[in-house]
Amino acid sequence: MLSKTPKKMSNSSNRLAVSSAYSAVNYLPATLKTNKSGWLIEYYVENPQTQELARKRIKLQPLLNRYSTKGEAKKHINNIIVALNMKLSTGWNPYFQGEESRYYTPLLDVLEEYKEEVTKEHRKSTANSYVSFAKIFGEWIAKVSPNIYCSMVSHSMIVQFMDYIQRERDGRSGDISARTYNNYIKNGSAFFTWMIDKCYCKENHFQKIKSKKVTENVDGYPAGA
Repeated sequence: MLSKTPKKMSNSSNRLAVSSAYSAVNYLPATLKTNKSGWLIEYYVENPQTQELARKRIKLQPLLNRYSTKGEAKKHINNIIVALNMKLSTGWNPYFQGEESRYYTPLLDVLEEYKEEVTKEHRKSTANSYVSFAKIFGEWIAKVSPNIYCSMVSHSMIVQFMDYIQRERDGRSGDISARTYNNYIKNGSAFFTWMIDKCYCKENHFQKIKSKKVTENVDGYPAGA
């Protein structure tokens, strides 16, 4: 008799299962289960955004309908389970497949791609500005979160980056000018717009950063220019 579907695992249970029985991998192998809807294959794999195990299911009713007996169907299903577990054991993860797979590309890799593309597609002065931003942003990311995926960058992280730019970069003793600050927002927004177009992320967090007011001095030139 087939076993019943297990109860939903808590976050702490997920971590314990991985650390104890499967310490070297980030999945729990596929098994055959049954529920009210019929037979299904169930396995757990790490969600790269939450870094916790998430349950995945494959419904088998369409396959069952192709066989005259459950015994014949089960032989086919067992072959599927063996093949699936082989893939899982070699590091395969369904989160890195399909339409949303680019969301889990390392941000540092994407920054390198961005620098190459803007260098080819923009005039030198514009490209230099974009590349300079990408280099500085990449250096900061390498310090605070070198393995972060594109889709995991948050608004809070961009706020921290802009704080770093304004007060800390290169041991600066004073704040940068409003115009320079705004240029970082502009270049950062251009980068995130490019990432959205390339399906690396969904949100442009730089668009949520408020620009600073550029005041003018008595000669009509922007202060701090």
